[in-house]
Amino acid sequence: MRLPSSSRSPSPAVLLLIGGRPNYRSTSGSSEMDSQPTSLQRLHNVEKRLVRVLELAGAVMDELASSTGPRAEFLAGHCREFMMSIKEIQTTLREEIKSACEYRPFEKCDYSARIANEICVKKLEYIIDQLDGLKESIDNYED
Repeated sequence: MRLPSSSRSPSPAVLLLIGGRPNYRSTSGSSEMDSQPTSLQRLHNVEKRLVRVLELAGAVMDELASSTGPRAEFLAGHCREFMMSIKEIQTTLREEIKSACEYRPFEKCDYSARIANEICVKKLEYIIDQLDGLKESIDNYED
């Protein structure tokens, strides 16, 4: 049983959900950064491995349904490859999920904190002016 391999890449919505970012670098010229697989590439490889896992499962099912009976070495080899692939898939997906959770596009941006601080300073200046005005009124009243 063979499943068709998918050459589709995840939709932009899926990319945003998992924290993937499009690779806008040109394909010409190579650098150290170009040799690193992107999140999208890693997820595409996971998709290929999932297809392979399903193929293995189908082959095992075919072997179990064989009229001559299952061959133990065939089953053991396919089951071993199946389990190793599942482990690799889990590890990769765990890393991608962790990476997506750590992705904070505005983490180093302090704009909102600075604005909030400036607003607080203005409020404090206003309160100080009001208190100074009250103090002057009290001083004038006592005189």
